[in-house]
Amino acid sequence: MNRSEIQRLFTTAPFVQHVGMRLLEAGEGWCESEIEIQAHHQQQDSFIHAGVQATMADHTAGSAAATLIRPGQYVLTVEFKINLLRRYHQGVWKYAEGGVSFLLAKK
Repeated sequence: MNRSEIQRLFTTAPFVQHVGMRLLEAGEGWCESEIEIQAHHQQQDSFIHAGVQATMADHTAGSAAATLIRPGQYVLTVEFKINLLRRYHQGVWKYAEGGVSFLLAKK
């Protein structure tokens, strides 16, 4: 796993930078990220917008998968499901952890 490549996934993705996601740690098959919830992350009732949570889930899981691929290969989400189980407010740090249980790749 190339840590600088995983960091690049966070620092060069414009939308990820816009929402303020940061890489915490990554290892082979896993990744952890965080975001400090601010006013621009909220929906109309002052809770974090589901799109922010989905972005965190998607990008963190994709980065976990990226720790397992060879140079010149790419990770692209085709489909995912998210269950929103808790509300978050401004000022709270949101944490995401992604892991890969298996990898299916074409040669």
